[in-house]
Amino acid sequence: MLSKFNNKENATVKVLQYIYDLINEGKLKPRSKLPSERKMAEELSVGRTHVRNAFAELEFYGIVKTYPQSGSVIAAIHHNALQGLISDIMSIENYDFFSLVETRLILEMEAARLACERADEKDIEALKLAHKDYLDNFNTPRRVEKDMIFHRAIAQASKNDVIKSMLLIITPDILSLYKSKDFCSTPLPSDKNEHQIIIDAIEARTASKAVSAMRLHLDRLYTFAKKSKLES
Repeated sequence: MLSKFNNKENATVKVLQYIYDLINEGKLKPRSKLPSERKMAEELSVGRTHVRNAFAELEFYGIVKTYPQSGSVIAAIHHNALQGLISDIMSIENYDFFSLVETRLILEMEAARLACERADEKDIEALKLAHKDYLDNFNTPRRVEKDMIFHRAIAQASKNDVIKSMLLIITPDILSLYKSKDFCSTPLPSDKNEHQIIIDAIEARTASKAVSAMRLHLDRLYTFAKKSKLES
């Protein structure tokens, strides 16, 4: 089959393309078990890390579920929806780092503004728990992941499913580029306080402060991405 994404060399995309084709050909259906990491890596001649990254992206979007000692299973999503979701994940690879970050900034500031209007007590509690989890992992390799979970909680509090979905689409690629560009490898002391300022503004229903706090929180990333684009 002619690959829909054969212009990309990324090994993770190669794995995603393979899974997409299996679904398209009817060989993988909802509740089907995915081949093992080892088997897929051997078949595609890629490293197991790339297979693991592909599985992680699919799990992030809810396309697969991973169970201890049982492996990864395709979620109970309609065939056409599965194809569309995986297609969206792969197509995002076309965009440059700065465009992704700029889009994230726009979405995050609007999510913070809407959260001030729409967040309920359950949302506020979720933000506080996510922030606590972030602080608990501040000096571990999971810090960046926990930061993203905090931001996802803000998107949830915005009650706008489109904003939440768009952030879900771009987040894994930004995380991947963080690692390749060695961004955020060393946290700043101020990082501990910025989440709390955003939470306080949302809890106080002060939209202007929430938006400003979010802009400040993402400013280092935005500046870094802009500099990377100018240097490329």
